[in-house]
Amino acid sequence: MLPGNERTKPPLAARASAALALAALAACLACLALARPALASPSYSDVDEDSWYGYPKGCVAYVSERGFMTGYEGTDLFGPGDLVTRAQAVTAIYRAVAGDPEGLTTDRSAYSGLADESGFSDTRGGEYCTAAVNWAAAKGVARGSGGLFRPDDPVTREELMAMMYRSVDGYWPYGFAEPDVAPRTLLDEDAVSEWAVPYLVWGNKFVIYGYPAPRWTAYLMPQKQATRAEAAQMLKRFDMGNLWFLRNGYPSES
Repeated sequence: MLPGNERTKPPLAARASAALALAALAACLACLALARPALASPSYSDVDEDSWYGYPKGCVAYVSERGFMTGYEGTDLFGPGDLVTRAQAVTAIYRAVAGDPEGLTTDRSAYSGLADESGFSDTRGGEYCTAAVNWAAAKGVARGSGGLFRPDDPVTREELMAMMYRSVDGYWPYGFAEPDVAPRTLLDEDAVSEWAVPYLVWGNKFVIYGYPAPRWTAYLMPQKQATRAEAAQMLKRFDMGNLWFLRNGYPSES
């Protein structure tokens, strides 16, 4: 908190401790061990190489080369400043975690006959996101509300963290215990929704660092709707964290 301000809630980490203790430690990442062939990095006309997301080894190239996110079909546009939708978000996470070995989110002939089994009343089969939404619903990655998934709604930064956390059952990426690295002090931690506290504590360690502010502080902006460039950056960090397990092995249940 800023000097002189009274804290209205306990620190973010303290608010999350009980919830994190209950996180399931199921071994759900074995599918990541499948080798993912690198794709050619596309050249997007709307991605400036000098931008924070567009340098040759930046997040847009990273997610594109791995097939997690692609540009708009039939164009050379990535849309870095566009808001990422819930359908796009679960599709990208599905590709990163499950690998999409059958091309069910990229091959129109593969997904055109795919049935909607999500249970949501506002989704349908035969879409690029059908397999991902089915997976997200079955795994609890995306829970929706009132029976609705709202596929075209923008996703907030805290909602995106929740989806990533649930997709890997809340594993810490650098080992079984919480990393011994303190995140930046968050100046807007009180803006985090109560339900999202454990997800943001987890994500702030390695996925979402926030907007920099002076003296090792940051603004998390949890309610901000995420752009496609922001989603690409978070997905890059998320995937690199999971790769630690591929090199060092997965924790076993005990």
